[in-house]
Amino acid sequence: MSTVKLTSAVTDSGALRIPEGRRLSSGEIERMLLEARRLVETAVDRHRNEERLLTALESEEGVDAAERHIESAERTVAVVLSGRNDQATARLLARLGRANARGVDVRVLGRISLLENPSLLTLLDKYAPGVAVRLVRVPLQEMVLVDGLVSVVWSRVEGPWHEASLVRAPAVLRNQRTLFMASWSLSAALEDHRRLSGRTRSAVARRILLALSSGRTDEVAARELGVSVRTYRRNVAEITRELGANSRFQAGARAMELGLLPLGATSPLDNVPPDDSA
Repeated sequence: MSTVKLTSAVTDSGALRIPEGRRLSSGEIERMLLEARRLVETAVDRHRNEERLLTALESEEGVDAAERHIESAERTVAVVLSGRNDQATARLLARLGRANARGVDVRVLGRISLLENPSLLTLLDKYAPGVAVRLVRVPLQEMVLVDGLVSVVWSRVEGPWHEASLVRAPAVLRNQRTLFMASWSLSAALEDHRRLSGRTRSAVARRILLALSSGRTDEVAARELGVSVRTYRRNVAEITRELGANSRFQAGARAMELGLLPLGATSPLDNVPPDDSA
């Protein structure tokens, strides 16, 4: 099971803190990120009536504000995309591409489901070819965070564009940045996902990866999969190589990052449906 050194806590002031600490399981990490997202949403609600710190905007106004702040960015732009394929997304991606070209550190987080949206992938390739893009499993609130000083955040995680908020509240901004960076560190690059072959995404590969994550011996795993030990080991070597891993343990960790296995997967092989190609 993949683990990382990461802990989270909410301070008395409501700030999210993720220091180095004990090793958390992947399932705990997912719960932590969901709790962190809830914390950000709660903080936004708490500051909603403080006009100077948080301003409610119509959806289109939010897109306009995001464009303006991306244009004025000096150091960093952190973006969470929901996966919508529309004109507003194209506008934002074009701004991000220009910001990246002038030396701003631009990072984009999207859902793994983005891989199933070829139109949006085309927009990314066209307007923001040099921008760093990573994919996560946990749904995050859509936002644009500029220089850690101001953000535009939309009220819905998924679905059509809804009400936006222009945020300047320091506590909210800190939490947004912390959540973004934690999610970024636990994600895999879009290009890593795109390099995977259908073979590595197959049910057979998932069954093999589950066997690795569960600690089964090669002999036991091969017997449960109905193949010879030699065939099993050859498949393990091929999958490990395609994942860019140097060891079986690293292959399991990479599989988690890439969404090839459920978080915290140590379940029996029977939980993964068989594949006709087996």
